[in-house]
Amino acid sequence: MIGTVLGHFRIESQIGSGGMGHVYLAHDLRLDRRVALKFIHPDLAADPEARRRFEREARALAALDHPNIGAVYGVEEADGRLFMVLAWIEGQSLEAVLEPGPLTPERARRLLPGIADGLSAAHQRGIVHRDVKSANVMVGAGDVAKVVDFGIAQRTGDTRLTQTGVYSGTPGFTAPEVFRGQPTDARSDVFSLGVVLYQALTGTVPFERDHAAAALHAVLNETPPPFARELPAEFRALEPVVLRCLEKDPAARFADAGELASALRTWAHAPHEHVALPPRVRRSSRVVWPVAIAGLLAIAMLTMWLVQRQRAAGGKPPGAPSTNSVAVLEFENLTGDPSLDWMKRGVPELVGAALIQSPALDIFDAQRLGDLIANARTTPNAVAPERGAPPTYTFLAGHGIRRAIVGSILRAGTDLRIQGRLVETEGGRLVHAYAVQGAADSGMFHLVGRLIPDLQVALEVNLTGNREAEGWLREITTTSADAYRLYLRGHEALLASRWKEAASAYEQALALDSTFIGARTELSGAYWNLGEFEKLQLTRAAMQRLRSRADHRGQLRIDLLESVVGGDPPGLVRAASGLTQLYPENRFYTYLLGRGYFTMKEYRRCLETLQPLVDQRYTWGYTYVLAARSAAQLGDTTRALRIFETGYDVTNAEPEFTYAYVHFLHSRGEWKKTRPLLERSLQTPALGDNPIGEGELRLELARTLSVQGDVARAREELRRATQLIPPGDEARADADSMLQHFGMK
Repeated sequence: MIGTVLGHFRIESQIGSGGMGHVYLAHDLRLDRRVALKFIHPDLAADPEARRRFEREARALAALDHPNIGAVYGVEEADGRLFMVLAWIEGQSLEAVLEPGPLTPERARRLLPGIADGLSAAHQRGIVHRDVKSANVMVGAGDVAKVVDFGIAQRTGDTRLTQTGVYSGTPGFTAPEVFRGQPTDARSDVFSLGVVLYQALTGTVPFERDHAAAALHAVLNETPPPFARELPAEFRALEPVVLRCLEKDPAARFADAGELASALRTWAHAPHEHVALPPRVRRSSRVVWPVAIAGLLAIAMLTMWLVQRQRAAGGKPPGAPSTNSVAVLEFENLTGDPSLDWMKRGVPELVGAALIQSPALDIFDAQRLGDLIANARTTPNAVAPERGAPPTYTFLAGHGIRRAIVGSILRAGTDLRIQGRLVETEGGRLVHAYAVQGAADSGMFHLVGRLIPDLQVALEVNLTGNREAEGWLREITTTSADAYRLYLRGHEALLASRWKEAASAYEQALALDSTFIGARTELSGAYWNLGEFEKLQLTRAAMQRLRSRADHRGQLRIDLLESVVGGDPPGLVRAASGLTQLYPENRFYTYLLGRGYFTMKEYRRCLETLQPLVDQRYTWGYTYVLAARSAAQLGDTTRALRIFETGYDVTNAEPEFTYAYVHFLHSRGEWKKTRPLLERSLQTPALGDNPIGEGELRLELARTLSVQGDVARAREELRRATQLIPPGDEARADADSMLQHFGMK
């Protein structure tokens, strides 16, 4: 790429790289000046939502005109490459300036207030940087500090992940609430700037440790060391200001960088005097809407993968019955001992884990049965089992499942007895009966291992080869029965969205068997939902090391997670394709497959994949958005409109879907249709906690009313929209333009 010309820019050298893409030094041939070009990664550029967010944030940043912020000139696209055009700053990063040691008092007074002033300008526009550190402060000509690299910036109150779904700050500089998954606002930047101040004044980073996990622990739990007595008196006078920034509780910090800048300027003018600190004020956070679809999708993908039948997982119409289809149902606990209830699921899950290893069998384990039941409950005129009740033989037979394994757990003196039956679902005829008995302390693996030979005979398969069954079971699951019991406890908590309880159980299981891939994989989901992103990254690394130990199903789930978190559309297609073959009843896996095709711009395959879900009136709203946009890309706007109409009905005017639908109609000039759609969506409870979302819908309504000639009502909706949309939001620029058009500004 070096030496090539993109549009009116000649690329000179690569000067940086990050999660979003690469940064190059270039020469602007049109304006004869040097600039920095920040390219969005091609995979992200192919994602319309990631692209929209990149452009949106670039516009917001371009509106920041401040001497202490590296200027953003705009967003351009050339030869299919999307990039941000930034000012080129001659100089050094503050990190490089601090390599020999702390600043001198004179230079500290000159530089530090300006850094806070720059951040304050961003905070006033509702923009939070999220990666403030000394490496992201440039010291240029005239010793002027400029805050740069707002690459993972977001608007205040937005708790989304970055486009890849992974926390992207810098351990040691990042505020505790970010790691906890709590809402972030200007005070999160204040914490990070406090670390920069501490480094600039003392020459050390207070929470820097040998590895990221230790730095995370320090940020969450440790207080920074006090300033050394040998530091200049001017610096020790500033220590209370720095410590206020580094409070663990956001409410105890400065409210924003503006308050901090005021304190720093006071100190700079009288560096030996005590700086009066403002009172501590707790600020409430707010939710920002519309949610970035890419961030929402990443979270939804992982949640759907782990919380299996608790969400909108459904089924495709069953095909012809398979002669080798077998359902493994929950066993009954007939011992009268509630402490053994865990075995009701534990035994069949272990049996299912064994049987699914055979390619000759079509096994319906707990997940596939849950998918079938969920689908039946959302399909008109379909008969589904009562909630909490097992599926009936009639239900199973109606879905092409030929046989079922049922069983019970009993007491036989001091022994445990597991007995089971293989039955035909048509008529309930007994095919095979089996039973094993052993001492209660012999363990579930020992008892189920003794079942395997009988099941191999009854089902005419060879699962274990020449290996001993109990050892084989441990090999494909875990070496510890206690770890398996803890895993089941965690799995139950995960399904009930009790994330902390689930994480605790998985951690205990892994303490007993660190190679237990099932527990490791589901622990990733618990960490994700808890917002413990540093732990998530560590467990992802361990999961990849263990991938070869997982069975085919487990490997596909790992690959799905990695493709979502890593922003890998081809990987998503591969993993989702494999999972839809294993779980054809799970409609969300099908949606993910379509999503992968859409991101790769394979619109025909996307539409072919998603159309059956549209026909089934699947409840995941973005199914219809992607299917409709694919149809439009293929030139069939009539079909696209039909899909949008169906989605609007199915989602019951869900605001985010409506926003996409209205934009499609506006592109067709169908303004008359949009007014009732917007008015209905504005009545939905989903907007209750999303004032920005309400403002953006009202802005669209104002635009529609203006086109239709209802100027008085348009002005009123515009007034209400501008009250809800803060400065710095992309929609605010549109609102300001309309205000000028109506002479209201």
